[in-house]
Formats: sequence, structure tokens, C-alpha cells
Amino acid sequence: MKAFVIDSRNFLVASLSFAPWISCLFAFLIGVLATSLIAQESASPAKPAAQPAAQPAPANSATYLLRHKMRAGEEIRSTVTHQAKTTTRIQGEDQASTARTVSEKVWKVTGISKSGEMTFEYRIDRVEMTQQNGDQPPMNYDSSKDKEAPAIYSKVAGMVGKPISTVVVNARGQVLKRSDSNDAPDLGMGDIILPFPEEAIAIGGTWSVPRDTRVKLRDGTHKTIKIREQYELLKVQSGVATLAVRSQPLTPLEGPEVESQVMQQLSNGELRFDMEKGRMLSKELNWDDSVVGFSGAESQLTYSARYREELQAPKVAARPAAKPKNRK
Repeated sequence: MKAFVIDSRNFLVASLSFAPWISCLFAFLIGVLATSLIAQESASPAKPAAQPAAQPAPANSATYLLRHKMRAGEEIRSTVTHQAKTTTRIQGEDQASTARTVSEKVWKVTGISKSGEMTFEYRIDRVEMTQQNGDQPPMNYDSSKDKEAPAIYSKVAGMVGKPISTVVVNARGQVLKRSDSNDAPDLGMGDIILPFPEEAIAIGGTWSVPRDTRVKLRDGTHKTIKIREQYELLKVQSGVATLAVRSQPLTPLEGPEVESQVMQQLSNGELRFDMEKGRMLSKELNWDDSVVGFSGAESQLTYSARYREELQAPKVAARPAAKPKNRK
């Protein structure tokens, strides 16, 4: 969430209630391409992802090697649903904003190198968005039906059906290169691909990946907050690994103004990964947080959201109709 803190109390209320769903909608589409709030120039090669740090497996326990797999020419499609509600209370007055986004995310695998590096194009084929701020009429957009999008959705609408980025990853989920230059906010939805540790891991084993995010302070300056994404292998059943993810701020969160921005950028949920096919089956993240005193002693900010990503079944090409046999 990007909070705009200025002297005007009315504008502060509007900014803090308006910004969350704007960030959620836009970050949902392109924020998964951003690695925290560090800008990446499209002309420069991406830096190698941080090495996930893993705990050693207990002696005599079964271990599992988690690796991504892709095939050249295939398209991996997922349905993503994100719902969010933000409520602000200042001087006894409440204001709520809600948003819901459903989209179809596509990875088109364009090549596999000899060393196993995988290249894919990332795009959004369809998006349906709705949001409402306070008592104002809701604003809706469905790319499959509407020829024109409201101004607030115009940037997202212009991306539908077009490649957003070309990404190169390895089997461990390290992003080696990417072509996008979008600097969208990171709202704790994770990077574009799930990172794995180098070694095999046992049930109950954990690994972590560091990342940074930024918050805006009241004086207009920014502060970097260090966060650790902690993963745990919960269970393996029928070849499907269930993982937990939780974000742990490492930098002290000094004051409710900082907490109100960071809380929407933390992950808390579960993921399911098909180890044989080498791809994520689902991801579910939840947010239920509140901060008191973000703008005065009696102010309160409450944020509740759900994010679910689910792999679609591969599309099977229809078989041509059999030709009738000639009867003699």
C-alpha cells in the first residue's frame, strides 16, 4: 500500500482508503513480476535471485527435491482471484473500499536451454475487475465483454492479451533474466515463481528468501524494510507437496504509519506443488490485520483480503471427426 501523508486530513482519509485497492488491482496483474520495490531496468540483466537458506534434514528422514519443470511450446494457465476490503476510521467516521479481481494468467514457454534454463512469456488473457469506494457507485470492467475500460482500469486493460514480460528461470525458481521494467508495488503475493532450496528437504524442513520493500514516512522520505519469506514443507501426499509461507519483518516497524503500509506486503498462506509435473497447483494467501493510531490516537486501519491462484487443466485439442466407412 502506498500511503500519501499530507497536512489535509480529508485527503489523508481518501488516500489511505483509495490506495489499497488500486495497489491490489494493479499489483495483482503485474506486481507478481516485481521483486520487492527495487526497480529493474529492462535493458539491464536481472541479478541472480538470493539463495534460499534451508535447515538441514533430520537423520533417517525422507527428503524431497523440489524442482520446476516446463516443456517448450506449452502454455501454463492459472485462474487468479483477489478480493480485498479496507476500512479506515478517523474521528469516529468509517470509510470502506472493496475490490475484486479475477484474471487468467498465462505462461507461454518459448524455450528450454541445454543447461535446463526455462524461458517463458507472461501475459494476462482475460481480466474482470470491480471496485467500490464508500457509497460511490461500483466501477466494473470485463475484458471479455467491454470494449472500453473506465479510466482507472485503462492501463491494465491495455495489457490484456499482450506479453507483459519475458522471463528466464532455472529449475529452482531463481529468476535469471526478465525483460519487464514495471515497478509495481509488492503486496506479499510472492515473486513470479516459487523459489526452492538447493538441497532436498524433509517434512517440517524450512527455507527462507530475503527481500526488501519500502515505506513512505511522514516527512516524504522512504525507508527500506527487510523481510524474510519463510517456507515450510508441511506434507507430501500422492506426489503433491503442501507448503506454508509466512513473511517475517526483520527491520523494526517503528510506529503505526509504517505498520499500516507493511501489513499489506506480508505473505501468510499455503501452496500446493505437483512434484512430478514440476508446477504449482494452487496458492492461497490471507490478510486480516488492523493498525490503531495510523493517523491520530483514535484512528484505525483494517485490511482484509484473500488471494487464490489455481492451475487450469491443460486444454486438449479436439479430435477430428472420424470419416464414415464406405459400405459395400
